[in-house]
Amino acid sequence: MDDDLARKHYRAAYALDPTFKPAIRNLERISTFDNRYGRDHIDFGDQPEGDAGNPYEIVYDKNYVEHLMNKEKKDF
Repeated sequence: MDDDLARKHYRAAYALDPTFKPAIRNLERISTFDNRYGRDHIDFGDQPEGDAGNPYEIVYDKNYVEHLMNKEKKDF
């Protein structure tokens, strides 16, 4: 695999969208010395991220009004 070309594309993806987590993970994976030769899983961004980063959920009250609530605080 051509690491320089991959690094170039990961940097371009990061420049276009700095919040795109697969570009961040792949750039870190290919740039760190520990992972350079380990060849960890390449993140193509085709798998859903999951719900780990979202601390909020949608809750409906008795009148079916939607509220955005913190998952840790269930005051409703």
